[in-house]
Amino acid sequence: MDFPQGKARVISSYGINGWLQQPDPLVLRYSGGKPEEFFTAAPISDAERIPVFGDAVWQDAWPHADDWTPSNLHDGDRKYQIGPYERQHMLGRFVLNRHNKGINIAFLDGHVKTVPLKDLKRLMWHKDFRIGDWNPPLPDE
Repeated sequence: MDFPQGKARVISSYGINGWLQQPDPLVLRYSGGKPEEFFTAAPISDAERIPVFGDAVWQDAWPHADDWTPSNLHDGDRKYQIGPYERQHMLGRFVLNRHNKGINIAFLDGHVKTVPLKDLKRLMWHKDFRIGDWNPPLPDE
């Protein structure tokens, strides 16, 4: 792929919600959390709101409510996926204009649907995720 910054290597077409995996010690170190504080088993009443995997530029992500608004909708803010920002901008891995400003997501209850990018911060990525809006709003492109 060609981007204004030059050639880009696409790592993945789908990414897993990392909060549903057994906790990675590196993730725990960066998040300050403990394994028992995040999902290891789904609460049945909220399974329809918990993303398991969806369109993404990386194989996994641990979204945070305070992840910032991506700069564009073409590359999932790929420039922030390595280096000092990699653990601070996980939701950006899912912010791609793949399906008319939306991405396909499979949920814990088994259903799959296209979710508008503006609604990604309204999903239950982990049990303490603070639902909100993008601030500032998402860019047009």
